[in-house]
Parts: sequence; C-alpha cells; structure tokens
Amino acid sequence: MRFWILWLLLANSILAISQPLNLVLNGSFEEIESCPVEYGQLSKAIGWHSPSDGTPDLYSSCDPSNFVGVPLNSIGYEYAHHGENYAGVFCYDNLAEVREYIQQVLTSPLVQGKRYFLSYSFSMSDKSQYKILNLGVVISSDSTYSTTTRPIIAPLAAIKLETGASLGRIGWYTTEDQFIAHGGEQYITIGNFNYDADTDTVFEPLPDSGMITYAKSYYYIDDIHLECMEPEGCDDIGIKTIDYKRFKCYPNPARDRLFVGTGVSEGIITIEVIDITGRKCLSKEFNGEPIISLTLNLLQPGFYVLRVSDSLKLRGIEKFNKIE
Repeated sequence: MRFWILWLLLANSILAISQPLNLVLNGSFEEIESCPVEYGQLSKAIGWHSPSDGTPDLYSSCDPSNFVGVPLNSIGYEYAHHGENYAGVFCYDNLAEVREYIQQVLTSPLVQGKRYFLSYSFSMSDKSQYKILNLGVVISSDSTYSTTTRPIIAPLAAIKLETGASLGRIGWYTTEDQFIAHGGEQYITIGNFNYDADTDTVFEPLPDSGMITYAKSYYYIDDIHLECMEPEGCDDIGIKTIDYKRFKCYPNPARDRLFVGTGVSEGIITIEVIDITGRKCLSKEFNGEPIISLTLNLLQPGFYVLRVSDSLKLRGIEKFNKIE
C-alpha cells in the first residue's frame, strides 16, 4: 500500500511538472483585487490593464447588483467559460470608431524561432447588433499604447492573429493558433485592430424579446492561454520549466517605499517596475538580498507591475498601487 501511495504521489508530481506553462498571468481573470461594481474596472483583475483611453470591463459573479455580474449583467447573460469571471471590450461601433482593448505583460518574453500555442474564448453580448470577423490578438515587443479610444493598428513587427470566425449570441467560441516568435515579444493585447472600413461585420437581428440592443459589437473574453510547444522548452538557455510564482510585495498600496521578498539569498536579482502603458519606470539589480526595499518617490500615483527575475528565469510578478 505504501508503495502505491508513493507511486501515485510521484506520478501526480510528474504530471504537474509536465503541464505546459501559461505565459499569460491570470488568463481567466479569477484573481481580482476586489469585486467589480461598475464599468471600466478591468484593472481589478491582477495583471491586466487597458493600453488606451478605452475602458474595458471586468465581470464577476461576486457583483451583488448584477450590473457587471456573471452570468447576468447589464449587456447580456453568459456564464464564464472558466471559473466565475471574464473581461469585456467594445470591438465595433456603427456610430463612432471606438475600440477597447485588454493588455498585459507576459510572464516571460518569447524566444526567437520557438513555436508557441495560443488559445482564448470569446462570446458576443446579447445587446450587440453586430458580430465581427476581426477579433484578434497582437503579441508585441512594445505595449502599443494609445492616448485615444480609436483603433490601435498593430506594429508591422508584431505577431497578429485574428479569429476569422463569427459567432452569435449564445455560448462561447474558442479559437486556437500556432506561431513562430520573432523574439522579444512580451505584451499580449486583445481587441479589434482594424479601422471600420477594414472590419468585417455581420448584422445580427435579435428575435422580438423586448430587449434594447445597440449598434455596436461587444465581446466577452475568457480563458487566455499562451504556451510553448517545443519539446525541449522555449527558454534560450535550455531550461524546460520555469519555477514561476507571483510574489507578494508590501505594503500594497504603497506610498514612499515598497518591500519585495525574493526568496533568494545569493546571485543577481533584477527588479523592474512597469506602468500601465508598458513603460519601464524603474530597473535595478541587487545581489543576494532576500528582502529588497524600493523607493517610490519618483513614481506618479497609479497601478504598476513589478517583475522579479534572475539570470535564469522570471521569479515573480505582482501588481501594486502607488498612492500619494
């Protein structure tokens, strides 16, 4: 009996280690800082932000008012594809060329020449009058940040993948793709990266139900995965797996100083602080310090992403709020 128990534990451990690593942090939006209660609160999902002046939404079953609830919310009714939460973006507006996008920094940059697998799920909201064929993903080295709500056009050097499929209001559609990385891509952005003239739309009439609909296209997004497909792994130094965890930094929110527990007592540790536009605001190296103190006096109030890495791998990523 003892032998079989040990064998099962070993088998489970091997299976867990062999599972592909998702380079998208919080891809199903389950880790949230607090319950969303109104539109435009995507940033409450750990790791996610808007790369433009658009205001993408976070939906959760924890919303007691059902305004941004799951399954019932103000623009439709849909259970999450995975878990209890999902995001939402405007992808087309028949009256104004308005777009919304969701974006995050990947847990590790992509490696040149390596093959990756991408999948994500989306669902058209009940109150949308249009479905589109152009919902897509851009994976880029830069954040593609925009100071407007107009369409973001993907950089020529970026990897752009579109669904090429249309779906009605009921249920989720999962799209999958494979690609070869150019190298150095570290941002993933989802939305419609086309002007209206280049967006393929299909009018989707709603059966007479008394529901008010809008001349727009709005999609829920959930369950985003980006994984290495190479048998030997996608690390350029030959490491097959990454011992990834999300570190806690404290205090959070922070005013003048932030402490980071690295769990490392030797070797060079690099700390990077990145703002919601993808701009690197701070980068410092430390030698064998298990607890690091960062001075935040030069940072403006707002949300930031903290990345902790050494010469081998990314060791942690965390979101924190700098306050006055």
